[in-house]
Amino acid sequence: MKLYVKTFTKRINDKREQVSIINIDREFKNTSHIKIERIAFIIEEVGIWKDVYPIHNWFVENVQDGIDNCADYYVSEDQLKDLLNTCKEVYNDHSKAPILLPVYDDEDEYDEYYFEEIEKTISIIENIFSEYSVNGCFIESVHYCSTF
Repeated sequence: MKLYVKTFTKRINDKREQVSIINIDREFKNTSHIKIERIAFIIEEVGIWKDVYPIHNWFVENVQDGIDNCADYYVSEDQLKDLLNTCKEVYNDHSKAPILLPVYDDEDEYDEYYFEEIEKTISIIENIFSEYSVNGCFIESVHYCSTF
């Protein structure tokens, strides 16, 4: 499960010539074929979960129209705010968890791990709002994708 931000480096009808340098600190093999003038966007992973069904299910129901197909979905600012508020509500009142962010089945529990993941989700979304908004408006495109 990943939440990521797409930063577009080219705009339609952008005729300005720009000189750009991108430094990549990771080791990449055979990147000589990459032409900097062809780069259209950069994707940053800003949130990663592993098997956190309550959060995944929230995205399926509120972003993916109930379709659980591991595709890429745009997440609006309002949807992120809604998830943030839902997580805060559950974190502050644990009794709301089964209603607002239910676990997958009776074998799962509303335990310490569950609430750590809710807290982690709050942190991820708050970081997105602080890093990718200007004057309260998003300047980039946020997406969700799962591999369940």
